[in-house]
Amino acid sequence: HTNYYFSITPEYLEGGLDRFAQFFIAPLFNENYVTRERAIVDSEYQARRDDEGRRLWTARKVLYNPEHPVTQFSVGSLDTLADRDNDPVREDLVAFYKRYYHASRMALSVIGNQSLDQLQAWVKEKFSAIPGDGEDYAPFVQQLVPDDKLPIQLTLKPIKDTRSVTFSFPVESLQADMDSKPGQYLSNLLGHEGEGSLLATLKERAWANGLSAGVGYSDDVQATFDIKISLSELGLENVDEIGKLVFSEIELIRKQGVRKDYFEEQKKLADIDFRFQEKSSETGLVQGVASRLHRYPAQQVLSLPYRFKRYAPDRIEAILKRLNPDNLQLIIVDPGLDSAQK
Repeated sequence: HTNYYFSITPEYLEGGLDRFAQFFIAPLFNENYVTRERAIVDSEYQARRDDEGRRLWTARKVLYNPEHPVTQFSVGSLDTLADRDNDPVREDLVAFYKRYYHASRMALSVIGNQSLDQLQAWVKEKFSAIPGDGEDYAPFVQQLVPDDKLPIQLTLKPIKDTRSVTFSFPVESLQADMDSKPGQYLSNLLGHEGEGSLLATLKERAWANGLSAGVGYSDDVQATFDIKISLSELGLENVDEIGKLVFSEIELIRKQGVRKDYFEEQKKLADIDFRFQEKSSETGLVQGVASRLHRYPAQQVLSLPYRFKRYAPDRIEAILKRLNPDNLQLIIVDPGLDSAQK
């Protein structure tokens, strides 16, 4: 998914839209700019090679199926973007554009102080020349986590003095459950921070500083449900005991069963969050809406990310069933790890 966006002084929006549309209607792919952009991409890559999040995510990819696209190098460098014999990068760019950049795969969001009728007229005028037909979208079919790699533990050494443990469980994709939100139902239970919660128990023992739970990686076919715990030094020494507490909490939820009253409570809280949400920046709004238009109906693109519209206990139970030790990827971040692999 690639998201292009810009902001501009309101009175110049029409001209900005016209120029923006030409990116997708008649791109030049000038060779000089291809060379310059290649250097920019490499510069950004080199500058963030030691970024903690990128390092840990790259290392975590060893747990995944090497044939799955998520394991590929996703940034770019002078080496990966180099011209090769009878294979110049510019030709690859043009081929990529022709394959993917057509209207049936694109979504557009515009915000301005003009009337909706005026904005709609500009969009129709400026963007109607974008090619309409092209290759159909095909979801990834490769299995994200091979069965023979479960359960498994991976210990990583960070650059910073941070400690954590993540309990990651492969599950079915949840992208079709936007109106019932089974992942969010469980994340609210497991991520609860009040009295008697898993986090409260860990804090009482001085083992943890924070906890988050919810969907991690996700595509059209599969996903992961992750429980990440920020650890103290003492907590790092007690990962096994923390694991027992995590699975005890999961078992408690399983024994109590999926509860409609709790679903209704979450639904009401989500409705309040939607009604009283903080105002985002205009750029952030259009960027988010354009992205969500690929997954949500246009009429509900603003509200559906918040709303619990359908109670689906079977979907919650399906995820809950997958939260077991035999389906576990355990990722430990330990600054004291003695490792020669980089």
